[in-house]
Amino acid sequence: MNQDMTLDSPFAQICEEESIGTLKLLTGSDVLTCLCSQDFLEKWDHLYQSCPWSTVFQSPAFVSTWYNLYQDAYLPVMIMSESNSNLTGLISLALPKSKRKGKKHFIVGAGHHEADYQTWLADESDGDQFILGALTELRKRFPNNELMLRHLPPNTPLDWINDNPSWKSKCVLQSFKRPLVVFKDFSISRRDRKRISRLKDKSNFEQILNDTDFASLLDEIAANYDFRQGAMFNKYPFRNDAQNAAFLLALYRQKLLHLTVLRNAQGIVASVAALIGKNRAHLGGINFHSPHYASYSPGFVHFLLLSQQLAGQGYEYFDLTPGGDSYKDRLATEHDVVHVLVTTKSKLYYYKRWIRKSIYDYLMRSGIRPMTLELLLKKKLYLIKEKGLGSLLADRVRNYLPKRQQKLYTFNVRHITAKPACFIKQNSLHDLLNYEFNGKGPTKWEFLEAAMHRLELGEQVYTASQEGVLQACIWLRKNPAATHTDNMKIPTGALLLYGIYYHPHHLHSLADFLSNVTLEVATGTDEKLLYALLDVNDKTLEAVLKDAGFDAIETQC
Repeated sequence: MNQDMTLDSPFAQICEEESIGTLKLLTGSDVLTCLCSQDFLEKWDHLYQSCPWSTVFQSPAFVSTWYNLYQDAYLPVMIMSESNSNLTGLISLALPKSKRKGKKHFIVGAGHHEADYQTWLADESDGDQFILGALTELRKRFPNNELMLRHLPPNTPLDWINDNPSWKSKCVLQSFKRPLVVFKDFSISRRDRKRISRLKDKSNFEQILNDTDFASLLDEIAANYDFRQGAMFNKYPFRNDAQNAAFLLALYRQKLLHLTVLRNAQGIVASVAALIGKNRAHLGGINFHSPHYASYSPGFVHFLLLSQQLAGQGYEYFDLTPGGDSYKDRLATEHDVVHVLVTTKSKLYYYKRWIRKSIYDYLMRSGIRPMTLELLLKKKLYLIKEKGLGSLLADRVRNYLPKRQQKLYTFNVRHITAKPACFIKQNSLHDLLNYEFNGKGPTKWEFLEAAMHRLELGEQVYTASQEGVLQACIWLRKNPAATHTDNMKIPTGALLLYGIYYHPHHLHSLADFLSNVTLEVATGTDEKLLYALLDVNDKTLEAVLKDAGFDAIETQC
């Protein structure tokens, strides 16, 4: 980026054509051309550093990186003002190029979902005047689009809304509580020090200090993060966004991303990425812990260790970002308020947003987490869409019927003589993420949710995938006598295989898969017998188990 602006540059020409007073509006390739001017970037950085309410998400490094990587998905939109060759105001926006049917088409802050705070930059005395002019210009250029700025930081000028009746009737401003770990007040309790001590025996806390190490960890990070997000929210940030990994790596190389991990010889136990700028840290695009270590509270412990490190590195505070998560409130030493701003010229939509805001405020006053209710509603709608209302009602009725009978099988592990030619993995989150819902059984959201719960209980899973599709999986549980009736006569501490899944196109290889699992399970155990549990009416799997060498035990439960 070393091309300076000249009077003959596209930037200068557009500025002349689009000017309204000192305001200039650029879109598309003209914005990207601007980003090639070192002079412009330096002026932008000076404004960013001097603006009292700016965050790292308004820095030229963050916005330029996002604009360049996501230009195929978003149209860059930038409005700026100049005075005496100095940049005095700037707002970086984006218009999504894809339109979702039935959804409002918003102009959003640059960074969109990757930017937790979206606002404008201006001299402190011009904050109100700049945004009024920018919104007026934006409305003229994009008359059919609404604007949404997510999480205006504290101290962002907002007086202009109430001071201008014409804009007051077009703006809905909603407040959200923001949890902060302010380091002057930060300390770790005796109880939390014990938690840290327990987990330190299982893993080491470290900051990733070079981009080679960062790049080498990205695949494991992506699988862990997508698995947790998929199980909890049906979201897959890395799988659904081909640019996500490249974006994070680019931010890291520009020293905007602070990455720490808890890890051991088996892999990553927990990880957090924080966006850093202006002596502050903001919870970024990575935050997960391995389900295998859930009993050690690795996510919470990691946040404690990270806060301790950031305090020692001289940061002012760690911003945990809004969202209403209970763990954030446990960690926070204080809270402040941020806002979401929506501007619209539609009276109907204005009242819809106002009603939504009122419901949210009522729930908060009543001690009810709006995010919990919203997630519950989303899941209900998702299940209706995926399974159909009739199938969903049938599932509900089956919950009140007697449980299906199950048959117990046993297998003498000493009979295993050779390893079948079927490749399996143990506890592979990649493979679990390859699950495909085929209209029967659990949806992908339900499948991953159940898988995460089982892993947190200490169960093991064996999987086989081919060409990005999960072919088969089976779960291993120890001490099944605590779970099933005594009629089964399973010795305490025995090994039980259950929860068999197979893709319809891979039934022919299921017997080899099960044989391979039995060999893997038998390795390193003194148990002579391995048990498997199956629904009585599943005749297809019953035949496969027999082919794999399992014998049925007559007793049923």
